[in-house]
Amino acid sequence: MPKNILTVGLSEIKPLVFKHGKKEVGFEIELWERIARRLKLEFQYRKCSFADLLKKVVGAKIDIAIAGITKTMEREKQFDFTNFTMNSSLMIMLSGKSRISFFGSIKNFIVEKYKKILICLGLLIVLVFIVSNVIWLVERGSGSFNNSYITGIFESLWWTVATITTVGYGDFVPSSVVGRVVAIIIMFFGIMLFGMYSAELASIITASKIKHKIESHNDLVRKRVATKSGTVAVDALEKLSAIVVPVAKIEHAYYLLKQHKVDAVVFDAPALLNHYKEYPNEFIVLDDIFCPQTYGFAVPHSHRELREKIDIEMLGMQESGEYEEIYKKWFGDKII
Repeated sequence: MPKNILTVGLSEIKPLVFKHGKKEVGFEIELWERIARRLKLEFQYRKCSFADLLKKVVGAKIDIAIAGITKTMEREKQFDFTNFTMNSSLMIMLSGKSRISFFGSIKNFIVEKYKKILICLGLLIVLVFIVSNVIWLVERGSGSFNNSYITGIFESLWWTVATITTVGYGDFVPSSVVGRVVAIIIMFFGIMLFGMYSAELASIITASKIKHKIESHNDLVRKRVATKSGTVAVDALEKLSAIVVPVAKIEHAYYLLKQHKVDAVVFDAPALLNHYKEYPNEFIVLDDIFCPQTYGFAVPHSHRELREKIDIEMLGMQESGEYEEIYKKWFGDKII
C-alpha cells in the first residue's frame, strides 16, 4: 500500500460508525470524510473489533481509529486524541417487558417514609387509647360497656377501632349524648384518616410510584449488566459493583436483554438512544445519564502532525457551523 494512503481503523457503534449497504456511514464517518476532503487525504477503511482497534493504534499499525472512542487519562498515555468529536455519557437500557417490582415499591416506600409511618402509627395508638378511655368513662354506668376497667376498656378499644375504620360499632353502642357526639367525631376522623391513607396507597400503585428494579445507576449493584468489552462502561460498572457481562458487539447485549439473560445494558448514550429509536416498544431507556465523557479520533503518538491538522480542521468546522449541521443531521436538536 502506498505510504500516502492512510489506514483508518473502524469498529461499529451506531449511529457513529456503521455499514449501510456497501458504504460506511455515521456521524463520525461523515465528520472524518469532510475533514479528509479538506486536507486532501487519501485513505482506506479497515474494520476490527474494538479491543483490537485500540491495540493497532498503540502499535501504530493504523493511522487513525474511529469508533466513538472515549477520551481517558489512561488512553492518553497510550496514544493521542484529536479534539472531541462529540460529548457523551453512559446510559441504562432496560427491557420494555421488565417486570415491575410491586413489593419492591412498597418496600422502598416504607424505607423512605418509615419515620412518618411510625409517627402516624404512634399518634393513632395514642388517639385510640385516649378515646377508648373517654368513651368508657362516659358510658360505664349506662350498660353499654362493662363497668370493670379491664373488660370495659377492651370493649371500648374494640368499639373505637371499629368506629375509626368505619366498619361499625359491632356489639357496643354508646347511649349517652356525650358518647354519641364523640362517636360522630371519631367517624368523621376515621373517614379523613383512611381517605388520606387510601390516597397515598393509590399514589404508590400508579405508574409514577411503581418502580422498576433498576431506576438509576445506583441500582446496578449485583445486577447482571451487559456492555461492550474493552470500553469505559466496563470500568464504570465494576466501580458500581455490577456483574459485568462483556460482549464483543453491543448488538449482542441488546439480544441478551431482550431474552432476559441480563438485567440491563449500559453503554454510550448515542448508541443506546439510536437503538431505542428503532425499537421503542421493546426497550426502555432511563433518564439517569452518568459518567460524562467525550469522544475523539485516536492516532498513534508518532502521528502528532496528522492529529494537529485534523484538530485545525475540526475547529474550523465548528466555527463555520458545518459541525453543527452534521450533528443535527444525526441527532436532531437533542444535546447528548
